[in-house]
Amino acid sequence: MERLNFRSGARNFASPLEFQQRLQRVGLTSEKLDEIVEQRLKMEKYLDFRFRNFVVVSQKEIADYYRDVYVPRVQARAPGRIVPSLEQARAEIEKALTEGRIESEMDAFLDTARERAEIVMLSPV
Repeated sequence: MERLNFRSGARNFASPLEFQQRLQRVGLTSEKLDEIVEQRLKMEKYLDFRFRNFVVVSQKEIADYYRDVYVPRVQARAPGRIVPSLEQARAEIEKALTEGRIESEMDAFLDTARERAEIVMLSPV
């Protein structure tokens, strides 16, 4: 697992000073940021295991998508362009179908989790 930390988060800012100032404005220490990033990476790893590893896309689904979605989309975006063959587009289509299925399964999983969740107020604000 790649270790993201204080320094790697700073790359998205114009300067390290700007990053430091932003952390101070939101009340984060570099240790707390590292902890948040580590938790997020663990979540991503879990979601990959829970959903990505069990998605199977059939050859029929790929062929149907190619015929019904891919070819019309290419033709609409670039009339006159030679449409890649099914074999040339297979990896791209399989990835799109896989990601779509993962997104749908995650949404269903989260909806179910929300339905089961109970919020208990310990102290009124």
